[in-house]
Amino acid sequence: MLQVKSINKKWGINFPTELNEFTPELLSSITANVKLPKYYCVIALCFEVKLLTFAMEIRNNKGGTSNVIPLLCKAHAEDLVNMNGLIGDKVILDRSSIERGHKLNVPIMITSNNSTAYIKEDDKLLVNIIQGKPNDPHITDPIIQNMVDNKNSSIFIVEFKIVPVNDIVACIPVDSTVIDPFKIKHIKLVN
Repeated sequence: MLQVKSINKKWGINFPTELNEFTPELLSSITANVKLPKYYCVIALCFEVKLLTFAMEIRNNKGGTSNVIPLLCKAHAEDLVNMNGLIGDKVILDRSSIERGHKLNVPIMITSNNSTAYIKEDDKLLVNIIQGKPNDPHITDPIIQNMVDNKNSSIFIVEFKIVPVNDIVACIPVDSTVIDPFKIKHIKLVN
């Protein structure tokens, strides 16, 4: 997690920096109050972007492009069995299914609207992210200094959608690995 902290507020935002930080327990707790009909599921669209890039987009009032990873957040137990998936799995579905999905407003700080508003409300925070230098002696708060030092780290911004279960083609565990038979290790040549 990467903390972003405004000096004008008594609280900050913990942005996930790794996909595995979206645990099944976390996703279930975020969507606990969503009453979902059968044959529908909630997915979290996790947008991966560098903190510095996100701040620049906010300053320039422009949206950017970023890597999007959909994660399964909530579904009925029977639907989970039918799609052979688990909460927290990456889901494979086409872009039009995501676009047709219904936007779900989940009031957490790492959504695009909430995190943008938090950063926009403090001009000093935006300046610290964009212009801050590593190990700056003028920054006395260690959380703010850590944020500046790690501004090139990727963070995740999320949005939620409700989509039909039958639009999901496959589920893949987040921590799954593929053994690549085409990757070779370089062997040191001895002269």
